[in-house]
Amino acid sequence: MKKVIALTAALALSAGSLIAGQVNNSGVSTFTAGQPAVAADVNSTFQALITAINDNATRIAALEAAAPSLSVAGKSFSVRSIISEVAVGENPNDGDGQSYNPAGGNDFVNISNGTLQATVSFDANGGGGTFVLESDKYFEANIPNNKFQDFSDANATDVITFIQVGNAVTVTFPDNGTAEFLVAANGTMLISAVSELETAAEFDDGSTGEASYVEFLIGVQNTAQ
Repeated sequence: MKKVIALTAALALSAGSLIAGQVNNSGVSTFTAGQPAVAADVNSTFQALITAINDNATRIAALEAAAPSLSVAGKSFSVRSIISEVAVGENPNDGDGQSYNPAGGNDFVNISNGTLQATVSFDANGGGGTFVLESDKYFEANIPNNKFQDFSDANATDVITFIQVGNAVTVTFPDNGTAEFLVAANGTMLISAVSELETAAEFDDGSTGEASYVEFLIGVQNTAQ
């Protein structure tokens, strides 16, 4: 009855310390009221100002070029998530002729939780990428059977597509729907919080009932980029 995780996952780019260029005082002349201005002194003063202004313009351009980008294109992120799910249901094939009753008296209650580790990579050109599942630990306890089950998945790689608008990235998985991530202001972190309530859930074994699912996921950009 395990639900396949659907990822509905702000990286520091540091600019070097840049100090604004200062005017070279040795090239600046002081003029006195009533005294004629000598062309060489005027030219020297203007040249000192021009040199300082050009130097600052170069430094500002370098800062702007090094500014972090919100875009996830060309980046990969290491993601971690925490998952929790509860479900209540009734098996319509158990011969008792009963259907799911929201007021209670149903066949089972399941309580599940787990963690996920993966790497999501976004193509530099276009809206494609990959989602590489590295570890998926997912466990379920069942009442009234008092049975504990391990639904952990093996490693796998999925092809994804994505669309980014501002700080929101919508990732589409071919078999598992879509997920929306928010991107941190410096583009180095992804975050997603998913909450679902199914009041007419249909489980893998044919049982019907209700289920609540929550997942919190964080992705941190790989520093090698």
